Amino acid sequence: MAPPHHAPEPGDPAAVGTYQVEGVLGEGGMGRVYLGRTPAGGAVAVKVVHREFAADGGFRARFEREVATARQVHGLYTVPVVDADPRAERPWLASAYVAGPSLQHTVTEHGPGSTATVLRLVAAVAEGLQSLHAAGVVHRDLRPSNVLLVAGGLRLSDYGIANAVEGTSVTRAGAPAYLAPEYIRGDEVTGAADVFALGLVAYFAATGRLAFGGGHAHAMTYRIVEQEPDLEGCPEPLRDLVVDCLRKDPRQRPAPAEIVERCRVTAHGDGHASPPPAVQPAVQPPVQPVVQPGVQPIEPTVTRPVIPPGPPPPPHLPGASGPQGLTRRQLLLGAGGVVGVAGLGIAIAALWPDDSDHGDVPPVVTGPFRLAGTFTDHTASVNNVAFSPDGLLLAGMSGEDIRFWDVAGHEQRAVLTGQARPTFGMAFSPDGRLLATADDRTVRLWDVESREARAALSGHTGEIGDIAFSPDGRLLASAGEDKTVRLWDVASGGERAVLTGHGTNVPSVSFHPGGRLLASCSGESVFLWDVPEGRLRDVLDVHKGNVWAVAFSPDGAVLAASDTGTGSAGGRVVFWDVEVVGQQNAVLGGNEKPIRDLAFSPDGRLLATAAEELKVWDVAGGGLLAVLDGHDLGVNDVAFSSTGLLASAGLDARVLLWERV
Repeated sequence: MAPPHHAPEPGDPAAVGTYQVEGVLGEGGMGRVYLGRTPAGGAVAVKVVHREFAADGGFRARFEREVATARQVHGLYTVPVVDADPRAERPWLASAYVAGPSLQHTVTEHGPGSTATVLRLVAAVAEGLQSLHAAGVVHRDLRPSNVLLVAGGLRLSDYGIANAVEGTSVTRAGAPAYLAPEYIRGDEVTGAADVFALGLVAYFAATGRLAFGGGHAHAMTYRIVEQEPDLEGCPEPLRDLVVDCLRKDPRQRPAPAEIVERCRVTAHGDGHASPPPAVQPAVQPPVQPVVQPGVQPIEPTVTRPVIPPGPPPPPHLPGASGPQGLTRRQLLLGAGGVVGVAGLGIAIAALWPDDSDHGDVPPVVTGPFRLAGTFTDHTASVNNVAFSPDGLLLAGMSGEDIRFWDVAGHEQRAVLTGQARPTFGMAFSPDGRLLATADDRTVRLWDVESREARAALSGHTGEIGDIAFSPDGRLLASAGEDKTVRLWDVASGGERAVLTGHGTNVPSVSFHPGGRLLASCSGESVFLWDVPEGRLRDVLDVHKGNVWAVAFSPDGAVLAASDTGTGSAGGRVVFWDVEVVGQQNAVLGGNEKPIRDLAFSPDGRLLATAAEELKVWDVAGGGLLAVLDGHDLGVNDVAFSSTGLLASAGLDARVLLWERV
């Protein structure tokens, strides 16, 4: 998932140096960052400092010295500074553009990572700090928003205006929650301050919380200097390392090289995988049509505005302007995003060298399933998988392309390119002739037979998180970060309705098999819409935690919704009775991490859930039927074929095919 950006605003420059400004990536205390293009079309991130700094001669001299030092940094996990002009009217610097989400965005939107993944991340950040310190640079502003996740690893950014190691006096411009005690006191700052920040970053990546709490900057800095961190929830294999990184005395903190080695030893141990824990059914209570205690039918009491269907606007149909060739493109990144991004598995598959490649290690399977096929041509995190209606074709979306696979022969049939950005959302039309994909804020329709782009449906003002065809194939629903669900007329490409009233982004959408109802989720609520009338019918808002995915059973009697749960309960799946609105039939628990996607089998007897592991549940009996642990970094998406095969899309850039035995 590329970092979000928006169009330039009045007052933004059209160009900075030789770079044409294409968009605004963000703004911080020092300046504004633009997405720029070189004369040859290459992407760069250009930071232009604020005017108040430009008027300070001392700042200009310091900025020029710091940029010169930063350009000496060369490392696998750092973003290179490629150009700068400290003497321009407003000083600026340009660095390589990293098309990946920040660690802050990923954890905030999709939850913390597993212990193994966080250890890999910490090792990579420590190695990046080694590169900085070797060049005489202390980052001084290491925080999750400056750790960018990309295919094949991560990059440390925003060190281009950090003071050199020999500096003894600095302006405290970093994020208060990630400052070292000596930094706050005004003492000499060395590379040990970055190690302190790394300990805080590690804790945030593993728990989603701040070790010294939030609130006012003065309160946070006081706690950092005077109190011990609150490391509740930090897993034991990581906790000892975090404790050492957060020593008040900088001389007692480990060096980056030691951190790398400790992460390696902790992650790999004696080199042998631990035996899988015994699988126990984690369902309380068993699935049966009984209302949970305390759950009452919900009366719709909140008025939510809905734009009813009206005359559709002119369709945006590029026709033959879409990509004509089927070239294989270099993937920029893997996503989980969002975004659509899903957990910290994004882009961390290559952090460890040879001994981390588990491609030849058989999956750990508990239950009546076996691995039937592995598709490995993807080179970035696979965001989505979808079977054609006849079950003969499997599509996988990764990075900026879509790959078609022959299910029976396990051979790649075609590659569709032309996506602007990798996002979440892909679906075949019910007749199998079209494939719809989410491309940033646009839905693209592809002709499956000719493999050409047929239409681009534009209207969302935020990234699209999910799409679904109506059962008759006439409508397409798209859910976005702009808090809307949009209904499109597939034949004309026109927008039929905009469903509003969601409190936050909409990550999932699903049509009822009858076609009249549409389910969406946002925040802690599930929304049920009357499609023909374009109005809100009901709201189910007694979920515990944010709802990430919704799906109707094939017979339409049950709506399954996954939420993040609360506390240590972990991810859950709640079954709602579609006819008796507000009645829960059952709750499935026992998922250590939030569930990113779920799918019913064709007969409705099984439910597959995608989280850190792929799990299959017996819907009628309420038991955990199988645990399919075949992906190294977790599962983004799952799909059943019409013949009962199960496909899983992994953050490890693989698609796995499973069959019941």
